[in-house]
Amino acid sequence: MLIVVLVSATAIGYSSIQEFRYQAESQVLVSRANLGNVLTGTQDPSAQEFDFNRIIQTQANLARIPRVARRTLEGLGLAGRRTADEFLAQSSVTTDPNTDILTLRVVDGDRKLAKSLASAYAREFVRYKQNQTVNRLVRLRKDLEQELKGPPADSTQARQDQAQLKRVRNLIALGDSSIAVVQTARQAEQTQPKPVRNAILGVLLGLALGVGTAFLVDALDTRLRRARDIEERLGLPMLGRLSSPPTELRRKDRLATLVEPAGRDAESFRVLRTNLSFADIDRQARSIIITSAVQSEGKSTTIANLAVAMARAGQKVILVDFDFRRPYLERFFDLDREPGVSGIVLGRATLEEALAEVDVRTPVSEGVAGFPGQAPAANGASAAAAKAASQPGRLHVLPTGELPPSVGEFVTSDALRRLLETLGSRCDVLLIDAPPLLQVGDAMALSSHVEAVLLVARLGMVRRQMVDEVKRLLEASPASAIGVVITDASVESGRGYGYGYGYYYGYGETRSGKRQQASAPSSASKS
Repeated sequence: MLIVVLVSATAIGYSSIQEFRYQAESQVLVSRANLGNVLTGTQDPSAQEFDFNRIIQTQANLARIPRVARRTLEGLGLAGRRTADEFLAQSSVTTDPNTDILTLRVVDGDRKLAKSLASAYAREFVRYKQNQTVNRLVRLRKDLEQELKGPPADSTQARQDQAQLKRVRNLIALGDSSIAVVQTARQAEQTQPKPVRNAILGVLLGLALGVGTAFLVDALDTRLRRARDIEERLGLPMLGRLSSPPTELRRKDRLATLVEPAGRDAESFRVLRTNLSFADIDRQARSIIITSAVQSEGKSTTIANLAVAMARAGQKVILVDFDFRRPYLERFFDLDREPGVSGIVLGRATLEEALAEVDVRTPVSEGVAGFPGQAPAANGASAAAAKAASQPGRLHVLPTGELPPSVGEFVTSDALRRLLETLGSRCDVLLIDAPPLLQVGDAMALSSHVEAVLLVARLGMVRRQMVDEVKRLLEASPASAIGVVITDASVESGRGYGYGYGYYYGYGETRSGKRQQASAPSSASKS
């Protein structure tokens, strides 16, 4: 619509600055009679339509010579104000193959002058042609009169010349009737500006450009904006729709499941937890990698909230950060990054020392504007949260630790594989935050040590080619792909959600700070 308005406005604006121009036309008839046939009193049976059309075109070309233009200007007293070339530039002569008529047109900024010029143009051209014919007849008459002085007056040749001379004198007296003005200019029509016509053309052109632009944008913009498109293209079930989180949660790196566990933002992760259980009902995978196509799709926020939701449901969950490129999980739980995974692998710390237990039974004491710490209440939502908090589930988080210089070799090492096996034996569910699939090969290398892969895809960010490549990688992965979680679902037009939480895949340097609401488990307890 915007393109239609802009093009139409441009057309109308252009009309407003155009000079006024008027066009008038006259018509000249060219007779099929041939001067030679008239003089001899015969008719040429070999004359063809093609030949006469050529004659008509020749006459049209003759009307464009400067002499005719000068005579036209001189007849109206414009010889000093306008040149022959200028007049020829503002006039034209056209032919019609179905008639013997020449149409002479003149365009001028003055309506009356355009009409006068068109009429004078036709008259002067006819006069020019007639003068040419008469001059030829005068020369022929002189030649015949000279010949009659030679042979005797009673000779056959003399009688023929006398008859021809008489015919020539009659033609001179009558003038050339082979060409004549049949219609002088009656009026001059305005040719510009034509705002109504231009406005209509602007609307039509705007519609054409708008439709063309829409198709072009659709062809060039390969981003997927509908959850159904991602689901169908991957061939995986959609396990959850997560909309964008509130600004305060993103700014303070807080999780909805901890800040307001009974709120609507946390509800979407309980739905995701339930859907994941049904999707994996046959395999009952105990180790799951969560990854995405590229960064900033929300996988870290998704896996952190999912881990809390599972622990609140009574499961023993270990959440480990294997994104050694850009780790982030420790920010959500206010943990130190070290000793972490690398500290265990390098022998600098034991598993018990590196694992941090997060208390998921009660909300954090620190409130967030608009999301204060959950207080006891009598409503059903708070009662459900209190019941969930009393379950024996536990959540342990294992950050990355010191980042290794060669991540590719580190994630494929036997020491890391053995660590995964140990972690898997100490919990009900092992959740692993892995780097994006299309940027590095870490997730594919780790997939050989786990049972399932869960993909996170952000609407408006992933493109068709990216999703196709992710599908190819998932099909080649040793681990089974369980499904896909859609983040930033609020961008999907025409849809509303009663609850939701979503993406935030923040990257940056680690933040130093003490562990809050976390403690290392005792050596006697099993994670």
